Order: sequence, then structure tokens, then C-alpha cells
Amino acid sequence: MQPDLYVQFAGAFAGFVLKVAAAYLLCLLLARLLSRPGQRFAVWLAFLLGSVAYWLSLGTFVLQGSANSGIASHVVAQQNTFLARQFFLPAGFQYTAMIVGLLLASIYVAGVLILMALAIWKRIKLRSFLRQADEPSSDLQNMFDEMCLSFGIRRCELLVLSGISSPATVYWWRPRILLPRNCEQLGAGPVMADILCHELAHVARRDYLWASLSDLICGVLFFHPAVWQARKQMRIQREMACDLVVVAARPEHRADYASTLTSIARLCLPGRYPVIGIDFAASASLLTSRVSAILNQPQEASWPERISRSVVSLALVGIFGFLCLTFAVTIVFANAGKSLQTAVQMQSGPKVAQSARVPRPRRESASPREGSVITESPAYRWQASSGSSAYVSGRSGGPQSDTLTEASSGSGTGWKQPRPATPSTDATLRSIAIAVGTVGGADKDDRESKGRSK
Repeated sequence: MQPDLYVQFAGAFAGFVLKVAAAYLLCLLLARLLSRPGQRFAVWLAFLLGSVAYWLSLGTFVLQGSANSGIASHVVAQQNTFLARQFFLPAGFQYTAMIVGLLLASIYVAGVLILMALAIWKRIKLRSFLRQADEPSSDLQNMFDEMCLSFGIRRCELLVLSGISSPATVYWWRPRILLPRNCEQLGAGPVMADILCHELAHVARRDYLWASLSDLICGVLFFHPAVWQARKQMRIQREMACDLVVVAARPEHRADYASTLTSIARLCLPGRYPVIGIDFAASASLLTSRVSAILNQPQEASWPERISRSVVSLALVGIFGFLCLTFAVTIVFANAGKSLQTAVQMQSGPKVAQSARVPRPRRESASPREGSVITESPAYRWQASSGSSAYVSGRSGGPQSDTLTEASSGSGTGWKQPRPATPSTDATLRSIAIAVGTVGGADKDDRESKGRSK
């Protein structure tokens, strides 16, 4: 790739970081306006999906730019962002920019590969754990089957496994609910019923699928802290949503379910086993938030409050859309101005260049035509003095003519020539011919009169 492409992608990367940070703040505000954990979970999931989609679009730009070995496509794309901020780098930094770009790209690819390898290793380790699982007791299995029918869930298995810290749910196509060995002493009582109801709510919501997808997105966008915070918020909201399902089934036993959470956490905490899948009670800080949400019964909002929240949410989305235009960044080298202009002209096509040509003005001929004026000749004066009438030369009915008018005065008769109009070529030639013929005739008459006198 050319050095120009590296700095242009650096500008796009800076815009990506700013826009994702602004989107995270928007989701925080929207989450405060929403009252249900399921809605807040959907907001954070949309944030992660939108972030990775935007990042993949930038990756497509890099691939296209390296294949075309040019910068015109990105220049045309940046023209649509009318509020883009443009920064210039010295031309001597081209080699440095290429080296730094290659180094950062290598670090990014290495980080993604390491995180993906860790995720694959966890899946392999999970499969090895499941091989050591046992079937539950008959009473516990019967209660589990009845609860699966009430949730409308099929192809779900219940397994008892040692080496896990808390009850968990794994897989989404053929889900499995895992119970620690020390939970068997609870029996098929109401405490176990609450635990299974919570895990079956995870299965119905397909939370393991969304958790795997969020892990994949965090592996791709590991450099942005907002992505990890969104993943944490997703975990909190999904656990609260499942807790509300349990509380909705037994509204009068809120305190009992809260004590169940604390007892399971106390029972499983000393083991310090690794967390597998979607666990029931592994984080102490998350457990505190969950118990507080369970004990505080939410109140239904009135319709004016819901309308006002909807209006504020739409206003926040509109503000975010405007801010996305201001967060566009472009970085180019200082000597790339002419190359950028050339690239834009190449994208616009030859028709624009042809339309920009200025038509050449038509040059007029330098030869005199109708505008030439011939001065008065002696033939005009002689002919005028020999007669008493005015002599008019020109084309009859034509737009132009030469006119001699007779004027009388007290001292004698004289000819006055007015301001001549512009004569035509034919009229001028005809006047000259008549004048020459008249002079020739007068000379002949003089010769004949002299011969007679002799």
C-alpha cells in the first residue's frame, strides 16, 4: 500500500474512535431512560453490532485501496462529509508513516489472533468438562422436565458437574444447564426451582449466542474500551432480565429469591473455579446490583412520562447523528493537494473536462466591405457644376446611397455634400464608371470643336 493510504486510514480510525465513544455515551443516556432490563440489553447489543459493522466497512476500504493502489475513491467519499476536519502531515513523514502503519497493523492482527485462540481454547476446555458430567437424580430430572414444558423449551439437558463455581448455561442450539456438585444437597425444593427457572430464562432468550457474539466483537475491537464496557453492561442487564422472570413467576417471594442468590454465592465462592458459560452468581459486584433490583419493585410509568421519554430519546439520536458528521477526520500529506485534485478529476470523467472548455470567439475578416468610404473625386465636382440638378448615385431602393444636394445662396449656386451614408461596393464602382465616361465624353467634344474652327 502507498503511504497516502496509511495516513488516510489513520484519519478514518480517529473518526471511528470518536464516533464509537459518542455512541457509548448515547447508549448510557438511553439506558437511563428505559425502565426494563430487556430493553437496555437490546440497546447495548445494538451498540456492539453497529460498532463492528462500522469497523468492517473501514476494513473493506483498506482492502479496496490496496487493490487499486490509489486514493481517489477515498477522496470522493470524504467530499460527502461537509464538516470533515482535515489535517496535513509533512511530506518527509511518508516513509515513517508507512513503517508505523505496518507495525500497528501487525500488533492489531496479533492481538486479534491471540484473543481468538483463547476463545477457541475455552470452547475446547468446555467440551472436556462436559465429558465428565453426570446425570442428576430422578426427582431433580422430573422437576426440570416439567419446567422445560412450561417454558416451551426442547432439546435441553440438565447435567451435574464438578469443577465449576456456580450454575451455568452453555450452548444455544442444544443447550445444557450445568449444576455444581455441592448444589445437589439443595434437593428438588423451591431454591432449586428458582435456580432452574433463572437458567431456563437464559435458554429462552438465547443469551449464550449473544454472549458468544459479544466475545467475538470484543476480540475484533479490543483496542476500544467502550466495547468492553458495553459487554459488561450486557451481562448485567441479561442477569437482571432473567431475575425479573423468576420474580414474575413468584412475585410474593422476592426476598426468598434474593436470599437464594446470596446463598448460592456463599456456597460456590470458596471453590475459586473458572467461570464457564453464563454463570448464575460469580461476580460479587454484579450480585449486589441484582439483589438491589430484585428487592426494589419497579413502578409502571404513566403514559405522559413514557411519551416524554420517547421524545427525549429521539432528540438524543438526532444529536448523535449530527455529531457523527463533525467527528469525520481526514489526514493527508502536505504535497498531496495536486494529486487529490487530479484524482477527483479522474473520477468525474472526461465529460466534465470537455464541458469546461471555453468556445473560441469567431474572428472577423480584416478586409473592408460595406464600411469603407471613398473620398470625393474631381469628377463629382465637374459633373455637379455642369448641370443644375442634383446627382444621385446608388442603388435604387437600397438601404445605402450617396446623395449630392443642390443649395442656392445669395452669391451664387454651390453644391453642398451632406454627411455621406455608408455606400455599398456596387454603388461605388458604378459611380466611378459614370465619372470616367463623363470625362471621356467631354474631352471628345473639345477636340471636335477645335477641328471645326480650323
